[in-house]
Amino acid sequence: MYRRASNAFIRWTFLCLGLATLGAVIGANLYQVRDDLTKREEERLLFLTGIVQKITEENLVALDAVLSDLIRDQVQGDVDRDINQRLVTLTDALPGVRTLTVLDAQGVVRACNRPELLGRDLSQREYFQRARTNPASETLHVSQPFQTFLGVYSINLGKVVLGAGGQFAGLVVATLDPQFFIPLLNSVLFSPDMRAFMTHGEGLLFLMAPEREGMAGLDLALPGSFFSRHRESGQEASVFMGTTPVTAEERMLAIRTIRPASLKMDNSLVVAVDRDPSRIYGQWRKDALLQGGLYVAAVLVSVFGFGIYQRQRRRHEQAMAEAHRNLEDSERFIRMVTDNIPGMVAYWDRDLRCKYGNMAYQEWFGRSMEDMRGISLREVLGEVLFQKNEPHIMAALKGEPQVFERVLTKPDGNTRDIQVSYIPDVDGMEVKGFFVLGTDITELKYTQLELERRVRELDILAATDPLTGIGNRRHFLERAEDELARSKRYSLPLVFLMVDIDHFKSINDTYGHDTGDDVLKSMASTLQHTMRATDIVGRLGGEEFGVLLIQTGTDEALVIAERLLKTLQSVCVLTKTGSICYTVSIGLSAFEVEDDSMESLMKRADLALYHAKETGRNRVCCFGDF
Repeated sequence: MYRRASNAFIRWTFLCLGLATLGAVIGANLYQVRDDLTKREEERLLFLTGIVQKITEENLVALDAVLSDLIRDQVQGDVDRDINQRLVTLTDALPGVRTLTVLDAQGVVRACNRPELLGRDLSQREYFQRARTNPASETLHVSQPFQTFLGVYSINLGKVVLGAGGQFAGLVVATLDPQFFIPLLNSVLFSPDMRAFMTHGEGLLFLMAPEREGMAGLDLALPGSFFSRHRESGQEASVFMGTTPVTAEERMLAIRTIRPASLKMDNSLVVAVDRDPSRIYGQWRKDALLQGGLYVAAVLVSVFGFGIYQRQRRRHEQAMAEAHRNLEDSERFIRMVTDNIPGMVAYWDRDLRCKYGNMAYQEWFGRSMEDMRGISLREVLGEVLFQKNEPHIMAALKGEPQVFERVLTKPDGNTRDIQVSYIPDVDGMEVKGFFVLGTDITELKYTQLELERRVRELDILAATDPLTGIGNRRHFLERAEDELARSKRYSLPLVFLMVDIDHFKSINDTYGHDTGDDVLKSMASTLQHTMRATDIVGRLGGEEFGVLLIQTGTDEALVIAERLLKTLQSVCVLTKTGSICYTVSIGLSAFEVEDDSMESLMKRADLALYHAKETGRNRVCCFGDF
């Protein structure tokens, strides 16, 4: 009884420790999630301000170049006759600019894209006074936000025009267009609780999106404000969270200074994007409440379920014992089936250790199941065979089924052809090992090789004239059609010779068909040894033979045909009654671009051959020469 109570106390102690650990983990996880959420939101807000910064800086650089070009034209006297029209064109090309103005040294508007401003005296404007006080030609002067004569709240960017002696000669001014920057600011707002600001570097608010009445011109540079803290930090970008002194609201705000490195500006612009933290952490608070509630529920369920667990434990142990018996019965059944399969069956785990091998597998490698269990695959196969199979093994462990053939030697020295299959054991996304199936295909391979040998013999017989041993008509025409297509494609010369033995019927009638066959064999042998290796020779039928001269013109073909004619005149066939000499007639035709098949060449060569026969035999006749 005391021991049972002690065990129960230990279990309760572990349960309490587990619940406490779970609570700590949940708390740490919630803290980490909130910290990650904060960092992710800060990065997102900084990224959005970076988008506005990049687009604005690109516009400032382009605008500075336009102002510099206008100043250069003023100094060099290259001003267009209609400078106002030019300013209209430039303003249309600069989406962020509303007005381009040229002021003289007295502050009077001398040129402008808006006619209603011509002749106005702007000498009292803050931006004109500042530029005249500090006439640095390279400086881009950034004015504070102000109300223009046209009723638009804007910011001016200006560059000083210096005279020949370096004195102040005027100012070229670009007025930023709020209608360009308002959509830009709106484009980075992805939530209704967000706001975007564009501010002068000294703190006066230029634009706000969504627009709020009475905010334009508001001074954000209050002591302790986000703007003041950012400016005091000297950083390009900052992120703050807390109560803003300006609106007394709880906000997370990312702020970034806009000052292109390539420009010299007397002041900067500042862009900021903020969010309501309650919207940022709203879902996190819900999750925290949910997880807290679930934790309390887990504590209650754990306490009440612990007693139930004690009762179920005994039942579980009984079920495990039953499952173990069932597993043993299943393994016995599988072994009985696989041991009676004539092929080899085995299983190897990811560490290439044997978990199972049937009787055929054990017998092949000369090992018992006790020897096989746990043995490495490298040891079973040997180093040489393992290296051959290694690519297939690695592929199977990646989940790729493998089928290949191997020539294996059994321990008794008997060599057999084996077809091997590696079947991956895939459990979800994990490959636990692979099955090996081996089948003896020695007899099948022998049958396959014998069949291939007979097919090759049939191919040779189908392409060879059985009497002369050279290509038959079908084989000759197949090769000739390929060469004709090549000649047509590449405009290569090609000549066909049709060779016919003179008075061959008389030879057969006088000396018998056996002697006629000897003459045909002699003719074929002479053609093979006389013609070039690139030429195609074949028996077309009876005593007719064909020769295709590859990449050969008519003149060269005539020389070859005459040489063949003389060679055949000197060939005699020895018979029982003496030697028989014979002659041939040759008809020649050349490839023409209109020829689409060998039939055209053969018809022309046949006509030439007929002409050679009619005009005395033992001669060469070229189609077109008669």
